[in-house]
Parts: sequence; structure tokens; C-alpha cells
Amino acid sequence: MNTIPYKMILQHLKSVVPFLFLSLVLLLSAVSCRRALEHRQDDCQGYVDILLDWGESNNSHSTTCLFYDASGTLVKSAGGITEHFRGTLPAGKYTLIVHNEDAIDLYYDGLKSFETAIAIAKSSNYTLPHGPVKDMPYIMEPRFCFVAEVGYDGRYIEVDRRQVTSLSVKPTDRTRAVELHITIDSPNTITGVSGVLSGVSSRVKLASGIYDPAPCAVEFTATQDTKSISEYTATIGVYTLLTTIDSPRNTNVLYPCVTDTEGNVYTGTFDLTETIQDLLPGNDGIVPIVISLAVSLKVTGVEGGLTATIELYDDSGTGSGKPKMTKHLTKKNEK
Repeated sequence: MNTIPYKMILQHLKSVVPFLFLSLVLLLSAVSCRRALEHRQDDCQGYVDILLDWGESNNSHSTTCLFYDASGTLVKSAGGITEHFRGTLPAGKYTLIVHNEDAIDLYYDGLKSFETAIAIAKSSNYTLPHGPVKDMPYIMEPRFCFVAEVGYDGRYIEVDRRQVTSLSVKPTDRTRAVELHITIDSPNTITGVSGVLSGVSSRVKLASGIYDPAPCAVEFTATQDTKSISEYTATIGVYTLLTTIDSPRNTNVLYPCVTDTEGNVYTGTFDLTETIQDLLPGNDGIVPIVISLAVSLKVTGVEGGLTATIELYDDSGTGSGKPKMTKHLTKKNEK
């Protein structure tokens, strides 16, 4: 029976024990250094507490909070926030952009910089037989673009060491709605109403809220009223209309397209600019969130087949249940 001599075992242990002891010392030192580093890092951190205020409707949306340092560079992103965010940031000054994650027919780009962050409507194809010049870009209808920001006006979120910085922000929708209340006078039964609206913006900067001035066009399809076969409505989602108080004619143009049971297609080209301008003085010179227009179309069979009376629509009521018209514009088909 073979046995290991006692002296050999003792000699082996003498060589191994110092190595084990040194390894244990190094491990404990590493843990101690790591804890010290984490403590120093925590000592330089502050807490940020952000409440999202969705207003009286309380229709919250899942959002992303983007934090930018003093140079405007993205340093932290937190998604899936609906009502409240609490996190840490190194002590310093920050700007903030909050945007919702459930927007429709648009996407966010340039988010790595506070100045370049932007929301862009998705592009679309030209499908109708009547509309503006073919080289004008067509876009889809952007909807539900809720944004809040802190920093564009020079303010900062100041995060102090081991302190809690609390603030409330109110995301607001950067899109608008153009409501068309359409009535059609035709000898034949109408089967469909669609069209194109030109002079809309395709994008908006998230920090400044400035809309791109390059004109684009958007197609729409109207829905027939359940109580009247001659009445249609359409709600068109846009970032904004480009008409200002000083805009020239044809800044915003409506191109309706009407079909009937005989297969006839009637079209028209109608300038909305002056009508939109009438809305601006009562809304601090900017396009309101909802633009409601009463559009009365008449099939004539000449010059494309349509004439139109386009007026501002007021649904406040006059006692008869009919809209009150605030402006009367009789327009012929414009080429």
C-alpha cells in the first residue's frame, strides 16, 4: 500500500497557503475598491423626479424621457413612462424632451441632440387623379404627437448631489386637425368623396415646436353622414397649415374629388388661404388646433365639374341645428 510521506504533504501545504492567502487579500482589496468607487459615484449623483401632467382628460400615453447635458448631447433615455419617472443623474445641468411612443404615421429622428430632435410624418404615394403638382411631397396624416420640453427657453434642470429635483411637465399634441363638413348638390347619387389638401408641414422640432415651412400635401377620404346621403365629413391630421397672416394666395389649396353612381368623377381646385387667415387674429396669429370648414360643393359638369362655397364652420348652434357660417366665399373651379 502506497502512502504519501508526511513531510511531502507539509511541504506542499507550505507552498500553497501563501498563494491562497495572497489571492484572498487581492479579492478583498478589489471588493473594497469597488465599493469605494460605487460610494464615490453615488456621492456625485442626484435624483430626478418627473411627473407627467396629462391635463383634465387624463389620457396618459407611454412616453420616453430624454435627458441632455449642457452641450445638448443625449446622456440618458428612459422609456415606458406613463405618469411618473424617478431616476439618477450625475450632478449638473440638463435639458429634457418627453415624447410619446404611440404616435401614428410619424417617427422621431435626430434624438441624440436636443437641437436636432424632430418628429417627421411618414411619406405617402400619390393615388388620386386630381391634386397639386406631382413633385410636391405627399405625406401620411400624423396623429398623437405628444411632446414636452425643458430647456429651449434657457431654463435647465439642475441636479444637485444627493438631492431630489422634482418637476412637472405637460405633454401637448403637436398635431392639428382640419375638419371638413361637406355638403354636395348633385343630380346623381354620390358614391364617394376624397381629395387632397396642400400646404401642410411634414415635420416639427421637438424642442422649439417650429414647423418645417416646406409645403407638402396629404390625401383624405370623407365619410358619408348616416342621416343624409349628400353630407360627408373628413378629419385630416396635420402638423400645421402653412398659412400665415401674410401668406400669398394658394398657400393652402383644397382639391376635392367626387364620384357618382354613373361612374363620373368631378374635381375642383379651391384656395383656402383667405379663409384660414380669417381664423388667425382670434388665435394670437397662429393656426388653431382644430380648423373647421363648411364646404358646399355643386356638380355643374363644366370646368372639372365642381364649384364650391367654402366658409368657416361654427358648431355652437343657432337653434336650427345647422352650422352658423362666419364667412361667405363663392369660388369657381380654379385652375
